[in-house]
Amino acid sequence: MTTTMVNILVVDDERANLLTLGAVLKGLDVNLVFAASGEEALRQALRYDFAVILLDFYLPTIGGLEVAQIIRTRSSTPIIFITASGPDDFPIEEAYSLGAVDYLNKPYNSTVLKSKVAFYIELHKRTEALAASERSRYLSELSVKDGRIRLILENAKGYAFIVTDIDGTITEWEGDASVVTGWSANEAIGQSIGLIYTAEDRFAGYPQIELSLAKLDGLASNKRWYVSKDERRFCADGVLVPLKDSANQVHGFSKIFRDVTVEQLAVDELRRLADSLAEADKRKTEFLATLAHELRNPLAPIRNGLEILRMGGDSTIPMEKTREMMERQVTHMVHLVDDLLDISRINGGKIVLKKETIAIKELIASAVEASISLIESGQHTLTINIFDDSLMLHVDAIRIAQVITNLLNNAAKYTPLGGRIDVSVKVDGQQVILSVEDNGIGIPAAAQQSIFEMFKQVDRNIGHAQGGLGIGLTLVRQIVEMHGGTVDVTSSEGLGSKFSVKLSIEEASLIGAKTPAVAVRRTEPQPLRIMVVDDNVDAAESLSALLQFGGHTLYVAYGGVEAIKIAESCKPHIVFLDIGMPDMDGYQTASAMRKVEGLRDTKLVALTGWGAEEDKCKSHEAGFDNHLTKPAQLEAIEALITTLGAVPVGQV
Repeated sequence: MTTTMVNILVVDDERANLLTLGAVLKGLDVNLVFAASGEEALRQALRYDFAVILLDFYLPTIGGLEVAQIIRTRSSTPIIFITASGPDDFPIEEAYSLGAVDYLNKPYNSTVLKSKVAFYIELHKRTEALAASERSRYLSELSVKDGRIRLILENAKGYAFIVTDIDGTITEWEGDASVVTGWSANEAIGQSIGLIYTAEDRFAGYPQIELSLAKLDGLASNKRWYVSKDERRFCADGVLVPLKDSANQVHGFSKIFRDVTVEQLAVDELRRLADSLAEADKRKTEFLATLAHELRNPLAPIRNGLEILRMGGDSTIPMEKTREMMERQVTHMVHLVDDLLDISRINGGKIVLKKETIAIKELIASAVEASISLIESGQHTLTINIFDDSLMLHVDAIRIAQVITNLLNNAAKYTPLGGRIDVSVKVDGQQVILSVEDNGIGIPAAAQQSIFEMFKQVDRNIGHAQGGLGIGLTLVRQIVEMHGGTVDVTSSEGLGSKFSVKLSIEEASLIGAKTPAVAVRRTEPQPLRIMVVDDNVDAAESLSALLQFGGHTLYVAYGGVEAIKIAESCKPHIVFLDIGMPDMDGYQTASAMRKVEGLRDTKLVALTGWGAEEDKCKSHEAGFDNHLTKPAQLEAIEALITTLGAVPVGQV
C-alpha cells in the first residue's frame, strides 16, 4: 500500500457485496481496503488512516454500531452506513452520534454512492494538506498507531485485549482483561496464555493449537469456556491474530475477546428445552401407538363377539360365554379411559380427595377383588400379611384402593406364569408401610428413577407386559403424594420388584365407629315414561331398547329442540340427557325444560362422557338431578330409575 493514495475502508461480511462495492469505487483512484468482519475492520482502523469508511450495519460478532463506537473513540473518520433496514428501522440518531455522516439503503444507487465517496475523498485530501504541519509535530511526540491502540483499549468496555510474544507469553494485559478474568496486569504479564484456559483444554494443547492456527491462517476465532482467577468458568467469544511487521514477520499475537456467558447459558438452556420437547414428543408418539394397540386389543374380541351373536342362532352356551367375554373387554376399555381421565384431572388439580376413616384390610380387600382375575390368569400365588387388622387410615378409600390395585396389576403383568405376589403392611412410627413384592422380571437400575414417569412402560420389556398404557405407576405416585405420602421401588433385574407406599396413620381420636346403615324399604318400580336424548343415534336407540325390557315407555330425541317438543307432549318422568350435543347442548336443554310448565318435576339425568367433579357441579347448576358418566353400567341406570321412580298417584 502506497502512502500517497487515499485509503477507503469497505466493511461487509458478504464477499459478493465487497466485490460489488469494489467495482463501483474502482475508478476513484483510491486504495480500497476490505474487511469481512467487525474485528478485521478494527484492526485495519488501527493500522491506516481512511478518508471514509463504508460500513455494513449488520455484522456478526461485533455489529456495525459497536464498530463505529470503538472507532469513534480514537478518530473522526466519516462513516457511511450501508443497510438493508428501512428508514423507520434504522437508528439514525445513534448512528450519527457515533460518527456516521450518511447512510444508504440496499439496493443503493451506484452513482449516488460514488458521488458521496468522492466528496469525502476530496475533503480528506484538503484536510490532510492543511494538517500536514500539525501531524509532523504530533508524530514527533507520539506514534499515531500507539495512540490509536491506547484510545481503543481504554474505551472498548467489556473487551479484553491480550498481547503475547511469539511463544505465547503474555506481554500486555489491556482493556477489560482484568475485569473479565480476575487477574491483574501484574499477575498475568510473564505468564503463559494458557493461564486463562481450562485444565482440560491445556491438557489437550489448545493454547498452542490456536497460536499455530493464527500464524498459519492469519486468524483463529472461537467461542469456548475459560477459567478466571477464582476458578469461575466463563464463556468468551473472540479472535486471536498474529502481529506482523512490514516484512510479514510474526513477532507476537493479540487476543481480543468478550464475556458471553449469559448468552451461552441461554443458548444451552434453549437447547436443553429443545431436547426435552423432542423427548416428550417421542414419548407422546410412542404412547399414541401404544394407545391404539391397547384399544384395538379389546375391540377385536368385541367384533368377534358381535359376529358370534349374529350367527349363533339358538345356541345359548356360546352366547353366554360370548356376552361374558364382551363385558370383560368393555370393562378393560373403560379402565383405560378412566386412567387417562384420572391423569388429566390430577395434573389439572381437578380431583378433590374424599377422605374417610377406613381399615387398611378393607382397602386391600377391595383392591384384590379388582385385580384377582389378572392374578388368577397368571396363575400367581398371592399372600397377604397385615401387621394389625384393626389398623385405620384417614384417606380417600377409592383412590388408595386404586393405588393398591395398580401395584397388584403391575406385579401380575411383569411376573412370569406361576409367580409369587406378596402384600404386606407394617407400622414404622407414625407411618404405615404397604408393600407389594413380586418375583418377576425386575426393573433395570437405570430405569428405576424414571419408572413413575408417564408412559415409561413403553420403554420397559413390552414383550412381558399384558396390556396397559404405562400410566398406572404415574397414578400411584400422584395419588400417594396427594395424601402426603411417598412411594419408592427396589428391584434387581431378573429378581423381582418391591413397591413400598408410606402413609400417615390416622390419629386414634379421629377413629370412630362407622355410621350404621339405615334400612331402606324397597318398593317395586312402576312403569315410567322415560326419554333418552343423544345426538349419537346408536347410543340413544340402544339405551332405549334396554330400558324397554323394564316395562317402561320410551321416547327418543336426537337434539335439544326436538327433545323439548316431545317432552311438552309426553311429560316424561325421567330424561336421560347427553351434554355434548350440537346447536343446543345438554345444559341449555335442561335449563329450557325447567321453564316448561309440567316438566318442573321431571327428573333430569346427565348421561355424558364428561365425568369430572366440575362437570357434575355444572350439571347441578343447569338443573340436573343426577349425573352419570358414560359408559354407565345398566345396573347403575336401573338403580337410579328405581330411586327416582317413586311416582305420586295420578301421574302415572
